[in-house]
Amino acid sequence: MDFSITNIINKNMQKQTVDTILSCNEISRKYALTLTKEQAIKLVENKNSSLKSNGRVEFEGDIINKIILGFCNSAYISMYNYEETLNNLVELFFYYKNETNDLMSDDELIEFMSKEFEGKAFGSIDKLRDDCLEKLVQNLKNGKPINDSEEEEVALSEDDYE
Repeated sequence: MDFSITNIINKNMQKQTVDTILSCNEISRKYALTLTKEQAIKLVENKNSSLKSNGRVEFEGDIINKIILGFCNSAYISMYNYEETLNNLVELFFYYKNETNDLMSDDELIEFMSKEFEGKAFGSIDKLRDDCLEKLVQNLKNGKPINDSEEEEVALSEDDYE
């Protein structure tokens, strides 16, 4: 009996999450990006899988729409890669929430990811993961500023000698 109640609650939460994702189409449509109901369901399934594989729990259920709104204006995302990119970003988000030991809020991590995706990563998920987010983890673990990078240090030291 408890199992059926849990299933009903989970299905209701999934439906609410899908509806919330679809409501983001109102904003993302301005950038020629929309998701179908089927794509939204796949995103929720991917999120649930990512949560499970990273040993995380999401209470509010709004990470996907925050990621959509944080990335829909990207010059590197089109209808051609929209769903795949969102799925990759959701996976990266939950993995790096763990890797950063929750030292950043959800909004701060999404903002960092969006800025780096658009900037240093030039729209590459691999570069975002392998360079930008790995550097973020190193900086946080070593007590350095979030955006501290060796390239900036070199540039500053060269400027000091000019």
